[in-house]
Amino acid sequence: TDSATRRFGAQVRAEFARMKSLATGLHGQLAGLGVAVGFAQLAKDTAVFERNMRQLQVNLGASRDEMEAWRQEAFDNQKRYGTLLADQKELADSLQAAGLDMTAIRAAAEPVSKTLAVAKTSAEKLGQAMGVAREQFGVDISDKQAAEELLDKMVVSGRLGNAELENLPDIFARVGGRAKEANFTLDQTL
Repeated sequence: TDSATRRFGAQVRAEFARMKSLATGLHGQLAGLGVAVGFAQLAKDTAVFERNMRQLQVNLGASRDEMEAWRQEAFDNQKRYGTLLADQKELADSLQAAGLDMTAIRAAAEPVSKTLAVAKTSAEKLGQAMGVAREQFGVDISDKQAAEELLDKMVVSGRLGNAELENLPDIFARVGGRAKEANFTLDQTL
């Protein structure tokens, strides 16, 4: 094991020497700077997300296990759909403001991430619209399939109508109560 440790140390030193020689040229210096800035930004974003996650845990009264599961799912959604952690935090805040718990937030996260990947809108606006759908039409946001179906209908409605999806949540929030009073179904309202 001692010789394996020495070989590993030699490999590390050789890699650092190669990186150092690369960094001596202008392109290498710029690339190194970009990597350093990228790592610094990633570290900052992750630290902010972790702090926000703890605040959300306190606000929701969620367990540490629930929050850790949501955190892992948020990172998975970021990798899979490109949805930023900040966007997923916006969604969580929006749904929490609508009175929903961690179960609903976790169920909505992946469908919202998919929607953000294909439509111009924000997680906050989608969260607000989902809150209206729950309140006015009884859509169970804690059911992942129901959340996905709602968002799919919103995307289609936005494309068929004169409103972009980014505007639809505001419109939906304004007309949802009146549509319900007029006995419109969710589909008719959309």
